[in-house]
Amino acid sequence: MNELVKTVLTENRQGVQYVYDLLKDVNQAYDDFKDSTYDLCYGCCVASDAFPKHLALGLLQNMTNGYSKYRQEFIESPILNNKNEEVEQALKLFARLAKLVATFSIPARPVIRITPSVAIHEKLENKPIPYYYDVENLVDDWSPVLSRRNRNNAILSYHAASYSSLPHITQPLAYNIDKYSFFRVEGHVGKTYDNAYTTIDNLRKQYDLPFDIAGVQLQKERIRFIPPRAIKPGLLDILYDKEKLLLGSKLDFIKKYNDSIAINLPDDNELAQPAITKEYGDPKTLKNMVLTKK
Repeated sequence: MNELVKTVLTENRQGVQYVYDLLKDVNQAYDDFKDSTYDLCYGCCVASDAFPKHLALGLLQNMTNGYSKYRQEFIESPILNNKNEEVEQALKLFARLAKLVATFSIPARPVIRITPSVAIHEKLENKPIPYYYDVENLVDDWSPVLSRRNRNNAILSYHAASYSSLPHITQPLAYNIDKYSFFRVEGHVGKTYDNAYTTIDNLRKQYDLPFDIAGVQLQKERIRFIPPRAIKPGLLDILYDKEKLLLGSKLDFIKKYNDSIAINLPDDNELAQPAITKEYGDPKTLKNMVLTKK
């Protein structure tokens, strides 16, 4: 595990964030394995030197509290305790734990796919197999329950088409997804923002998926903003609105003034006065000129 983490960090390869996911998967797989072995910690014959100072005694009847440091748990005989299935499950979980590290591999030039999944706190076996594992070597040990039922082809994963022909497994988004509360978006690492955004958004619209998409820029360089943001200078917006209102009010004043001129123009008899005709010419021509300019 240490060598794997060092190698990935040294190479600084794309998808390095999935090493963190691997560590989380290994931690959860270890807890699952440890829990599965709790009820298997019994012996048929107790070693003679295991209790040098006291006897190995079983359950004391009518004991007031549920635990005594002076008494042993009840030791069942393996031939009678029906632990075979639990042993098989524990071995499967141990094999899965080892294979998580052995099969970790980030695919090169992957296709973007979306796989429905359960919430992050659910058991590992209830989640789809992530795309950064060699699924063909891991699928048999991913879910002990499905493996015992010979239903490994019912496990969701990015690589489901390589081991299953069931349509609701290879194309899960086309079927009922009500029981899923999470979606694994995989294959977008290494692609351009525009390409990845367009592909994911098309899948979201095609299957009516209940999530939104947001681009977050992590680079320190500010050559290009991702996603593009509209520049709003703030104070300039206020000044612009102020000037727009002033211009609108001036235009309203000019319109009203011109309308009043058209209404208040003198009639032809008034314009026919000798003083007006001598100074300005034909009154009808003068009136038509005013109306045209208005």
